[in-house]
Amino acid sequence: MPHNLYLHSSLVLTRKIDSSNLDKVNEANIYNTIESAISLFISFLISSAVIITFGAYIIANPNANKDIDLESASVAL
Repeated sequence: MPHNLYLHSSLVLTRKIDSSNLDKVNEANIYNTIESAISLFISFLISSAVIITFGAYIIANPNANKDIDLESASVAL
């Protein structure tokens, strides 16, 4: 999922940056870093929510099937 957030964001759009102006290049790097950090943090939150949800299900139902796949995931949710 992080790759989707990264690749489908505006980071891959062509931006016209004057590469001879060092200040503009540094500014672009700062904004790219901020955007990447936000995207990765959002993907971390989503992944954590999925892990916490299924972990809570397994703890609450110790006799349940431990192999949760796409067909049985709706029961856990």
